[in-house]
Amino acid sequence: MRIIELNVGKKKVELVAGLVWHLLQDAGSGRAKEALAYAVQTESDLKVLRGTESPHIGFAKKSEGAKAGQIAAAAVIADAYADDSAGQHMLVALQLPDDPGTYMFVSVVRGVILADGDVLGSRDEVRVRFVEAVTFGGWGVIICPGDWGIPNSDDKEFSHFFNEKTLKSPGKWALKETTIAWRKYVAPVIIIAAVALGGTYGWKVWSQKKAAAAAALRLQQEEAARGQRVAPAAPPKPWPLMPAPVPFAVACADALTRAGQTGGNWVLSSRICEGGTLTVTWQKPNERAWISHLAAVRPDASFTADGQNASVTRSASAPPSNDFTEVLPPQHSTRLRFLDLASRYGMAIRIDAAQAPPSPPKLPGQAAGPAAPIVPPSWAELDLLVSTNIDPAQAADVLNMPGFRLKKITYVGTAGAMQYQLYGVQYVQP
Repeated sequence: MRIIELNVGKKKVELVAGLVWHLLQDAGSGRAKEALAYAVQTESDLKVLRGTESPHIGFAKKSEGAKAGQIAAAAVIADAYADDSAGQHMLVALQLPDDPGTYMFVSVVRGVILADGDVLGSRDEVRVRFVEAVTFGGWGVIICPGDWGIPNSDDKEFSHFFNEKTLKSPGKWALKETTIAWRKYVAPVIIIAAVALGGTYGWKVWSQKKAAAAAALRLQQEEAARGQRVAPAAPPKPWPLMPAPVPFAVACADALTRAGQTGGNWVLSSRICEGGTLTVTWQKPNERAWISHLAAVRPDASFTADGQNASVTRSASAPPSNDFTEVLPPQHSTRLRFLDLASRYGMAIRIDAAQAPPSPPKLPGQAAGPAAPIVPPSWAELDLLVSTNIDPAQAADVLNMPGFRLKKITYVGTAGAMQYQLYGVQYVQP
């Protein structure tokens, strides 16, 4: 995080850059509790809320120099084009006025400042990061130094965003105190433990990881510019686009509570949480179980065409982790870790190497064109199936480590006890 002192007219303004941003899912009082939970996760004292259609919140720490009243620089930049549809997808790199060697990187997707979209770095670090983001396309507004040679970009000075006109009423971007008494509202200690294990891990190795990535990508770009090779497209990392394990499990549990499990005299057959949706299904046990019986207690139920099964669904979405800084563990030690956890916590764990996706079929008569340069992924995948009687959120906390994600949870009642099956994937260094 960085404090930027700026003279705007006759006033001295303090900007703050490098906040941690989170997308908010709930509304009303639920949104306040969600924000408090994020404040706990990041151990933050100050916050700024931005957006109406897609509200998101940025956090800062007093221990790093932040103070109430300072202005969130990324929020000001994002709002500069908020009324323009193109501004819903922004990529910005600006040289700091008080430190020419440092640049600010801001990325906005669908009007939301990304979790890793408010960072600072040297010119080379930010330029490599910028070029990497540009290659994915879809940006409506691209702002960077003109000598970077980025197509369809504009060269803007820092003062374009921060001047007397834009900062006439800066209150909506100012940092405010978070609620201190968060322990009254945030009960799940597992969330705090999950963050202690994994949430801050990536940030500690940020500089080291980015330096290596910057050098590798810079070499590729230079070779491409000299015509020595076509710049290959690196496959996108899948895990930052997936929810972290504990929020995934918590979202499923909340959805199950909202859905309920009562089905009258119909038999509960399955409870499955997958793809952001929880589905509860009942089966007709005999002719005395009428459709009207279930419809009376579950008017929201959908029936199959034969009338033998019925189900209700609830949203169980959790935000993507958006953590591009996770350093994946080595494959061998990861297997041993899961096997050790299985014996310590009475879990049954099955670990399989993920199947490689099949090559796309070539149509009859289709000529084989020149092979495009392909950068193989720098990671491998392990598919996991965990069977346990531990609550899924607690089990996710136990299993959690960098690169671990859940894809599906099933709830199974066995002999009066609940059994859970967690389907996940662990991304590792091969």
